[in-house]
Amino acid sequence: MTRTRSRSASLALDLLGRIAREELEPGDAIDLQALCRRHGVSRTVVREALADLGGKGLVVARPKVGTLVAPRDQWNFLDPTLLALSVQHPGSGSLPAEAYELRRAIEPAIVRSAAHHASRDACHQLLDGLRLMGEAVAARDPSGCIEADQSLYQLLAEGCGNRLLASIDRALAAIRSGQRQAAWRAELPAAGGTERAQRRLALLTRLGLAIARRDAERAAALAAQLVDADVERPLERSLERPGGRLDEHPGGHPGEHADSSRPAAAPRDAAQPDPLADEFAPTQPFPVPLRVAA
Repeated sequence: MTRTRSRSASLALDLLGRIAREELEPGDAIDLQALCRRHGVSRTVVREALADLGGKGLVVARPKVGTLVAPRDQWNFLDPTLLALSVQHPGSGSLPAEAYELRRAIEPAIVRSAAHHASRDACHQLLDGLRLMGEAVAARDPSGCIEADQSLYQLLAEGCGNRLLASIDRALAAIRSGQRQAAWRAELPAAGGTERAQRRLALLTRLGLAIARRDAERAAALAAQLVDADVERPLERSLERPGGRLDEHPGGHPGEHADSSRPAAAPRDAAQPDPLADEFAPTQPFPVPLRVAA
Protein backbone atom coordinates (compact mmCIF):
# COMPACT_ATOMS: atom_id res chain seq x y z
CA MET A 1 0.00 0.00 0.00
CA THR A 2 2.85 2.40 0.84
CA ARG A 3 4.49 1.82 -2.53
CA THR A 4 1.17 2.35 -4.34
CA ARG A 5 0.61 5.57 -2.44
CA SER A 6 4.12 6.76 -3.24
CA ARG A 7 3.61 6.10 -6.95
CA SER A 8 0.25 7.85 -6.94
CA ALA A 9 1.78 10.89 -5.18
CA SER A 10 4.55 11.00 -7.80
CA LEU A 11 2.00 10.82 -10.61
CA ALA A 12 -0.15 13.51 -8.97
CA LEU A 13 2.89 15.81 -8.75
CA ASP A 14 3.70 15.20 -12.42
CA LEU A 15 0.13 16.01 -13.47
CA LEU A 16 0.03 19.06 -11.20
CA GLY A 17 3.19 20.35 -12.86
CA ARG A 18 1.73 19.82 -16.33
CA ILE A 19 -1.42 21.70 -15.34
CA ALA A 20 0.56 24.56 -13.75
CA ARG A 21 2.72 24.83 -16.88
CA GLU A 22 -0.44 24.84 -19.04
CA GLU A 23 0.52 21.65 -20.84
CA LEU A 24 -2.93 20.54 -19.72
CA GLU A 25 -5.50 23.33 -19.87
CA PRO A 26 -8.98 23.70 -18.35
CA GLY A 27 -11.44 21.47 -20.17
CA ASP A 28 -8.79 19.02 -21.40
CA ALA A 29 -9.72 15.38 -20.89
CA ILE A 30 -7.34 13.18 -18.94
CA ASP A 31 -6.89 9.77 -20.54
CA LEU A 32 -6.58 7.20 -17.76
CA GLN A 33 -5.38 4.44 -20.05
CA ALA A 34 -2.72 6.69 -21.57
CA LEU A 35 -1.46 7.59 -18.09
CA CYS A 36 -1.26 3.91 -17.16
CA ARG A 37 0.84 3.18 -20.24
CA ARG A 38 3.01 6.29 -19.99
CA HIS A 39 3.91 5.81 -16.34
CA GLY A 40 3.67 2.03 -16.14
CA VAL A 41 1.14 2.10 -13.31
CA SER A 42 -2.20 0.50 -12.55
CA ARG A 43 -5.61 2.19 -12.80
CA THR A 44 -5.71 2.20 -8.99
CA VAL A 45 -2.60 4.39 -8.89
CA VAL A 46 -4.07 6.73 -11.51
CA ARG A 47 -7.38 7.01 -9.64
CA GLU A 48 -5.58 7.85 -6.39
CA ALA A 49 -3.53 10.54 -8.15
CA LEU A 50 -6.65 12.06 -9.70
CA ALA A 51 -8.41 11.98 -6.32
CA ASP A 52 -5.49 13.97 -4.89
CA LEU A 53 -5.79 16.54 -7.68
CA GLY A 54 -9.55 16.65 -7.22
CA GLY A 55 -9.01 17.65 -3.60
CA LYS A 56 -7.03 20.64 -4.86
CA GLY A 57 -9.81 21.61 -7.26
CA LEU A 58 -7.65 20.83 -10.30
CA VAL A 59 -9.72 18.08 -11.93
CA VAL A 60 -13.38 17.21 -12.04
CA ALA A 61 -15.13 13.97 -13.02
CA ARG A 62 -18.07 14.28 -15.43
CA PRO A 63 -20.54 11.39 -15.95
CA LYS A 64 -20.21 9.85 -19.44
CA VAL A 65 -17.40 12.33 -20.20
CA GLY A 66 -14.54 11.35 -17.93
CA THR A 67 -12.04 13.37 -15.92
CA LEU A 68 -11.34 16.92 -17.07
CA VAL A 69 -9.00 19.67 -15.97
CA ALA A 70 -11.18 22.00 -13.91
CA PRO A 71 -11.71 25.71 -14.61
CA ARG A 72 -9.03 27.91 -13.01
CA ASP A 73 -11.53 29.60 -10.71
CA GLN A 74 -11.94 26.23 -8.96
CA TRP A 75 -8.22 25.69 -8.33
CA ASN A 76 -6.94 25.94 -4.78
CA PHE A 77 -4.07 28.34 -5.35
CA LEU A 78 -3.22 28.20 -1.64
CA ASP A 79 -1.90 24.71 -2.18
CA PRO A 80 1.85 25.32 -1.68
CA THR A 81 3.02 23.16 -4.59
CA LEU A 82 0.49 24.54 -7.07
CA LEU A 83 1.20 28.13 -6.06
CA ALA A 84 4.97 27.75 -6.30
CA LEU A 85 4.84 26.01 -9.69
CA SER A 86 2.26 28.43 -11.09
CA VAL A 87 4.25 31.52 -10.10
CA GLN A 88 7.39 30.12 -11.71
CA HIS A 89 5.63 29.48 -15.02
CA PRO A 90 6.26 32.28 -17.57
CA GLY A 91 2.59 32.29 -18.55
CA SER A 92 1.36 32.86 -15.01
CA GLY A 93 0.04 36.33 -15.85
CA SER A 94 -0.76 38.41 -12.79
CA LEU A 95 -0.19 35.59 -10.29
CA PRO A 96 3.34 36.71 -9.21
CA ALA A 97 1.97 40.20 -8.48
CA GLU A 98 -0.97 38.66 -6.60
CA ALA A 99 1.42 36.49 -4.58
CA TYR A 100 3.48 39.59 -3.74
CA GLU A 101 0.36 41.44 -2.57
CA LEU A 102 -0.64 38.49 -0.40
CA ARG A 103 2.84 38.19 1.09
CA ARG A 104 2.83 41.91 1.86
CA ALA A 105 -0.48 41.54 3.69
CA ILE A 106 0.22 38.27 5.54
CA GLU A 107 3.87 38.48 6.60
CA PRO A 108 3.57 41.85 8.39
CA ALA A 109 0.40 40.55 10.07
CA ILE A 110 2.25 37.45 11.28
CA VAL A 111 5.20 39.36 12.74
CA ARG A 112 2.87 41.93 14.30
CA SER A 113 1.01 39.12 16.03
CA ALA A 114 4.28 37.37 16.97
CA ALA A 115 5.46 40.57 18.65
CA HIS A 116 2.41 40.38 20.91
CA HIS A 117 2.35 36.62 21.53
CA ALA A 118 5.88 35.21 21.22
CA SER A 119 7.27 33.70 24.42
CA ARG A 120 10.68 34.53 25.85
CA ASP A 121 11.94 31.13 24.69
CA ALA A 122 10.70 31.83 21.16
CA CYS A 123 12.48 35.19 21.15
CA HIS A 124 15.72 33.58 22.28
CA GLN A 125 15.39 30.96 19.53
CA LEU A 126 14.74 33.74 17.02
CA LEU A 127 17.85 35.67 18.00
CA ASP A 128 19.95 32.50 18.22
CA GLY A 129 18.89 31.75 14.64
CA LEU A 130 19.96 35.23 13.58
CA ARG A 131 23.37 34.67 15.17
CA LEU A 132 23.72 31.49 13.12
CA MET A 133 22.69 33.42 10.02
CA GLY A 134 25.34 36.04 10.81
CA GLU A 135 27.98 33.32 11.06
CA ALA A 136 26.81 31.84 7.75
CA VAL A 137 27.02 35.24 6.03
CA ALA A 138 30.53 35.74 7.42
CA ALA A 139 31.52 32.30 6.11
CA ARG A 140 29.78 32.95 2.76
CA ASP A 141 27.72 29.83 3.37
CA PRO A 142 24.44 30.07 1.38
CA SER A 143 23.12 26.75 2.73
CA GLY A 144 23.52 27.95 6.32
CA CYS A 145 21.71 31.20 5.51
CA ILE A 146 18.88 29.36 3.79
CA GLU A 147 18.41 26.97 6.71
CA ALA A 148 18.45 29.80 9.28
CA ASP A 149 16.08 31.88 7.13
CA GLN A 150 13.52 29.09 6.84
CA SER A 151 13.75 28.28 10.56
CA LEU A 152 13.21 31.95 11.42
CA TYR A 153 9.95 32.21 9.48
CA GLN A 154 8.75 28.89 10.84
CA LEU A 155 9.30 30.23 14.35
CA LEU A 156 7.36 33.37 13.47
CA ALA A 157 4.41 31.39 12.12
CA GLU A 158 4.38 29.10 15.16
CA GLY A 159 4.64 32.02 17.57
CA CYS A 160 2.11 34.35 16.00
CA GLY A 161 -0.82 32.82 17.90
CA ASN A 162 -3.09 32.79 14.82
CA ARG A 163 -3.62 29.41 13.16
CA LEU A 164 -5.28 30.91 10.09
CA LEU A 165 -2.37 33.25 9.40
CA ALA A 166 0.04 30.36 9.91
CA SER A 167 -1.91 28.20 7.46
CA ILE A 168 -1.80 30.86 4.75
CA ASP A 169 1.91 31.38 5.41
CA ARG A 170 2.54 27.69 4.73
CA ALA A 171 1.25 28.27 1.20
CA LEU A 172 3.47 31.33 0.75
CA ALA A 173 6.55 29.71 2.27
CA ALA A 174 7.49 27.94 -0.97
CA ILE A 175 7.55 31.26 -2.86
CA ARG A 176 9.48 33.08 -0.12
CA SER A 177 11.95 30.21 0.21
CA GLY A 178 12.51 30.07 -3.53
CA GLN A 179 13.21 33.80 -3.75
CA ARG A 180 15.51 33.79 -0.72
CA GLN A 181 17.40 30.68 -1.82
CA ALA A 182 18.09 32.26 -5.19
CA ALA A 183 19.25 35.47 -3.50
CA TRP A 184 21.55 33.84 -0.91
CA ARG A 185 23.11 31.55 -3.52
CA ALA A 186 23.67 34.38 -5.98
CA GLU A 187 25.04 36.90 -3.49
CA LEU A 188 27.37 35.09 -1.12
CA PRO A 189 29.75 33.42 -3.58
CA ALA A 190 29.87 36.49 -5.83
CA ALA A 191 32.36 39.32 -5.52
CA GLY A 192 30.52 42.26 -3.98
CA GLY A 193 27.46 40.14 -3.17
CA THR A 194 28.30 39.86 0.52
CA GLU A 195 27.33 43.47 1.15
CA ARG A 196 23.81 42.85 -0.10
CA ALA A 197 23.56 39.71 2.05
CA GLN A 198 24.72 41.77 5.05
CA ARG A 199 21.93 44.24 4.40
CA ARG A 200 19.33 41.48 4.37
CA LEU A 201 20.84 40.16 7.61
CA ALA A 202 20.58 43.65 9.11
CA LEU A 203 16.88 43.90 8.21
CA LEU A 204 16.18 40.44 9.62
CA THR A 205 18.09 41.29 12.80
CA ARG A 206 16.08 44.48 13.28
CA LEU A 207 12.95 42.42 12.72
CA GLY A 208 13.98 39.90 15.37
CA LEU A 209 14.82 42.60 17.91
CA ALA A 210 11.56 44.45 17.23
CA ILE A 211 9.63 41.25 17.99
CA ALA A 212 11.68 40.58 21.13
CA ARG A 213 11.00 44.15 22.33
CA ARG A 214 7.29 43.79 21.47
CA ASP A 215 7.49 46.67 19.00
CA ALA A 216 4.77 45.24 16.78
CA GLU A 217 4.43 48.11 14.30
CA ARG A 218 8.15 48.40 13.65
CA ALA A 219 8.33 44.63 13.16
CA ALA A 220 5.47 44.76 10.66
CA ALA A 221 7.15 47.61 8.74
CA LEU A 222 10.41 45.65 8.53
CA ALA A 223 8.57 42.55 7.33
CA ALA A 224 7.02 44.59 4.52
CA GLN A 225 10.46 45.92 3.52
CA LEU A 226 11.81 42.37 3.35
CA VAL A 227 8.98 41.35 1.03
CA ASP A 228 9.78 44.33 -1.18
CA ALA A 229 13.45 43.34 -1.25
CA ASP A 230 12.52 39.80 -2.31
CA VAL A 231 10.78 41.10 -5.43
CA GLU A 232 13.82 43.10 -6.51
CA ARG A 233 12.95 46.43 -4.95
CA PRO A 234 16.20 48.16 -3.95
CA LEU A 235 17.37 46.73 -0.63
CA GLU A 236 19.45 49.86 -0.05
CA ARG A 237 16.31 51.96 0.32
CA SER A 238 15.03 49.58 2.97
CA LEU A 239 18.04 50.47 5.12
CA GLU A 240 17.90 54.23 4.69
CA ARG A 241 15.46 54.50 7.58
CA PRO A 242 17.15 53.13 10.72
CA GLY A 243 14.93 55.13 13.02
CA GLY A 244 13.25 58.24 11.65
CA ARG A 245 11.23 57.75 8.51
CA LEU A 246 10.56 54.08 9.25
CA ASP A 247 8.87 55.01 12.49
CA GLU A 248 6.95 57.77 10.75
CA HIS A 249 5.52 55.31 8.23
CA PRO A 250 4.49 52.12 10.05
CA GLY A 251 3.31 50.58 6.78
CA GLY A 252 6.87 50.57 5.53
CA HIS A 253 6.53 53.03 2.63
CA PRO A 254 6.93 56.80 2.71
CA GLY A 255 3.60 58.43 2.11
CA GLU A 256 1.65 55.67 3.80
CA HIS A 257 0.02 56.27 7.15
CA ALA A 258 -0.90 53.98 9.97
CA ASP A 259 -4.38 52.50 9.79
CA SER A 260 -6.32 54.60 12.26
CA SER A 261 -9.20 52.14 12.14
CA ARG A 262 -7.06 49.39 13.69
CA PRO A 263 -7.50 49.35 17.47
CA ALA A 264 -4.41 50.28 19.39
CA ALA A 265 -2.74 47.64 21.52
CA ALA A 266 -4.02 47.54 25.06
CA PRO A 267 -1.71 49.42 27.44
CA ARG A 268 0.37 47.16 29.66
CA ASP A 269 -0.11 47.45 33.40
CA ALA A 270 2.70 49.68 34.65
CA ALA A 271 2.92 47.60 37.83
CA GLN A 272 3.69 44.48 35.77
CA PRO A 273 6.46 45.40 33.31
CA ASP A 274 7.10 43.07 30.42
CA PRO A 275 10.31 41.14 31.19
CA LEU A 276 11.04 40.87 27.47
CA ALA A 277 11.09 44.64 27.13
CA ASP A 278 13.84 44.79 29.78
CA GLU A 279 15.76 41.76 28.56
CA PHE A 280 15.98 43.07 24.99
CA ALA A 281 16.17 46.76 25.84
CA PRO A 282 17.30 49.08 23.02
CA THR A 283 20.51 49.85 24.93
CA GLN A 284 21.71 46.27 24.46
CA PRO A 285 23.94 45.47 21.47
CA PHE A 286 22.62 43.67 18.41
CA PRO A 287 22.97 39.89 18.73
CA VAL A 288 24.90 39.84 15.45
CA PRO A 289 26.96 42.60 13.88
CA LEU A 290 25.30 44.71 11.23
CA ARG A 291 28.51 44.59 9.28
CA VAL A 292 29.94 41.09 8.99
CA ALA A 293 33.57 40.60 8.08
CA ALA A 294 33.95 39.49 4.49
